[in-house]
Amino acid sequence: MPQLVTLRVTDGITKTVFFSLLSNLPNLQELTTGSRFEDYTRDDGVDIPRPEIKFAPSRLQRLHFTSSSSLHQNEDHRMLSEILPWVPDLIEIGVSRLDCKIAIAIIFNCPQLQSLRHNTHKGAICQRYGGARVDNSPGIVLCNSIHLTEFDGVRLKIEASSLVLNPWICEGLVELRLQIVGVTRLTEEEEMDYKQGLLLRRLNRTLLEAETKALEKYEEVRKQHCKIYGQLAKLVHLKTLELGMEYRVITLFRTGAVVNID
Repeated sequence: MPQLVTLRVTDGITKTVFFSLLSNLPNLQELTTGSRFEDYTRDDGVDIPRPEIKFAPSRLQRLHFTSSSSLHQNEDHRMLSEILPWVPDLIEIGVSRLDCKIAIAIIFNCPQLQSLRHNTHKGAICQRYGGARVDNSPGIVLCNSIHLTEFDGVRLKIEASSLVLNPWICEGLVELRLQIVGVTRLTEEEEMDYKQGLLLRRLNRTLLEAETKALEKYEEVRKQHCKIYGQLAKLVHLKTLELGMEYRVITLFRTGAVVNID
C-alpha cells in the first residue's frame, strides 16, 4: 500500500509501529490513531533502547490522536518530542490532552502549523470553575504559531492575565475556540458602591472607603477588558469564535427547575 494517503487506526499504535508506518507508507499524508506508546518504557519506568530510525522525514501533514496514553501521564509529551522531528511538514495536529510540555513540543517541531484541535469526548464543556489549575498551554501555541488559522479547544483554558501580557502572533486565525478565565469583574456589592461613588464624585461629595475602592477596581477592570477586546479585535479574519459557556449547573426536579451556581 505505498500509495496510501489517509489511514485511521482505531485502537492506537506503539511508537515502533508508528515509525514503521512512516517508513513503509511514504505518501501518507493523514494519520488518525489512539495512543499506546508504552513499548519504549518498562513497567519500572526504565527506558528501553530505541530502534535505529532509517528513513527520511515523512511527508505526513495531518496527525490526530484520539486518546491519551493510558500508562504514563508524561508519555504523550515524550512521544511527541520523539516523533514530531520526523514529520516536519505537519500543518495540522489533534491531541486529546494539551499541557505546557506538549505545547512546547508542538511549537518547536511544527513551524508550519496551521491547525490545532483538542480531541475530546463529547460532554459538558466545563463542569466546575476554579477546580484544576490553569497552565495557559493554549497561550504557548497562540503566541508562537504565526501560521495558525484554526485553534479548536473549547475545553482548554487561558488566564485573562496571561492573554493580556503575552500577545498572540497568529492574527490570521479563522477559527478560535477556547475559554478565557480569570476575567476580573465587580461583585454586586461593588457595583452598588461604584454607582454610589460615581454619583457622589459628580456632586463633589466625600466618598466612603468602599466606594473609593470600587471606583479604583472598576478602572482596573475596564483596562483589563479593553486589552482582552483589543487582542480579539486583531483577529480580523475570524469566522468562528467560541469562548466557552457560563459555569452553572442547571438541574431539573419534578417540582421545577433549580439553578445551582458554583
